[in-house]
Amino acid sequence: MATHISSHDTQSTRVGDSDTGLLEKDSVSPLPAHDVVYQHRLSLGDPTLLGLLGFLIPLTVAVFEFLRFQGANASSLASTSGVFFFYGGIAMNLAGIIEFVRANSLPASGYLTYGCFWVCLGWAFDPLQNLAGAYAADGVPGALAKTYNSGGAMFFLAMTLCSFVLWLGTLKTNLALSLAVFCLVPLFALLCAGEYVDIISESVDSADVLCSLHIGYDPTPQGLDHAAYLFEVGAGFGFVTVICGWFMAVVAACEAGRIPCPIVRYLDIPMIMSSMHGRRKSAKKANGADAV
Repeated sequence: MATHISSHDTQSTRVGDSDTGLLEKDSVSPLPAHDVVYQHRLSLGDPTLLGLLGFLIPLTVAVFEFLRFQGANASSLASTSGVFFFYGGIAMNLAGIIEFVRANSLPASGYLTYGCFWVCLGWAFDPLQNLAGAYAADGVPGALAKTYNSGGAMFFLAMTLCSFVLWLGTLKTNLALSLAVFCLVPLFALLCAGEYVDIISESVDSADVLCSLHIGYDPTPQGLDHAAYLFEVGAGFGFVTVICGWFMAVVAACEAGRIPCPIVRYLDIPMIMSSMHGRRKSAKKANGADAV
């Protein structure tokens, strides 16, 4: 019996030593080695690459549509709703569940949150659902209805707050991840502003200077252009997230294939802060020695 326990513990140690991942620093403290859940956690693969690809493929598509690349625009989201459902929804939520079982709380929260976001976005723009059509009245398309766009703005506002909370959890991980999540905050904030329908200009005189700061779009060509401009600026921040995200995907692919990627250590925020602190401490000692 003693020999069996010793062999079992040694095997657990070997598996645990090889259990590394790009977001491993985000994980909470592991459960005791004898716990069944912990043993199950060790038997699962690292879902980092799957989760990143599940997030980046729909994000890249949406960002280029909001940037109006090659004639695309916000309405092009309807033609790519399947990407949001299957890549964003299935891949990210699967990665989130695996991270949850592996007791990695921050990656699990991020994957599941944004995975559900892509499902909601795909559902809202699915032509079969035709949600905007339910708001059509008096010859005005439902996509231009104030109630329809205000509801979408509330969702983007909630995602803005959610992204800020998740960004706080990345401050001690790596620079690429922290910058990627941070840029999601202005992205969702500007999408929220673009969805609101002329809130300020309805409550002030047309000659007031605040009219030039109205939020969102009204059902006029000028209002639509203003909303498209806000979407485009927000997509600019999203493009930064896309660049950082694909970089992390390359790193995760190299890690999964056991290919050395030395540049990663230069993006480690704790290491950068420690190095800066060490340089400042050395400079203070040098200045003190010169004064003596």
